[in-house]
Amino acid sequence: MRHGHAIGFTLLATCACAGCGGAAFATGAPWDPKESRFFDDGVDVIDDMKRIDGEFAYRQEDELTGRVNLADLIAEVEIATLQTTRDMDGGEQKRMDVRVVTTLYGGAPAETITFASGSQSPGHGMILRYEDRLSGRFLAFVRWFEDDRGRLAHHFHLSPASEAMKADVQARIERRVAEDEKAARAAKRGR
Repeated sequence: MRHGHAIGFTLLATCACAGCGGAAFATGAPWDPKESRFFDDGVDVIDDMKRIDGEFAYRQEDELTGRVNLADLIAEVEIATLQTTRDMDGGEQKRMDVRVVTTLYGGAPAETITFASGSQSPGHGMILRYEDRLSGRFLAFVRWFEDDRGRLAHHFHLSPASEAMKADVQARIERRVAEDEKAARAAKRGR
């Protein structure tokens, strides 16, 4: 990962975790670049997985499953601001301040989070393509980690917060939690 790129994802916390659902916050596992296919610092416009088909549907299903199973935070967020700025390398980046409306899984260190999608981000093209749709509420899938300097960093992906997507994601979260609990019980028995 390029140095300037990593800095672009440093979390800018603007308030205490009062509105974040009260969940304890902890950074996730170290960042694995292979996860960038799930957390691409981008957006999709799929508001119902049942309305797509073929190879595209298979890929989107796989990516949504990966996001739900790896995310440290899944939340309904509201985009408060969207700005065009420059990253440390001089490339264009889109910065979004989002407010956590409802936490569905995990936790956030603040009620307001700044997402940045730089020109080197895999999902930057989708942010540019759908910039006119980047207002209102979205589902945010976030992976928290410490960067190489020990600072809190993250990568994200946004999906429409339609009723169909929220129901689909909630069902996947329930499966993840049940599987995690089952694994924890098995590990406890194995001690």
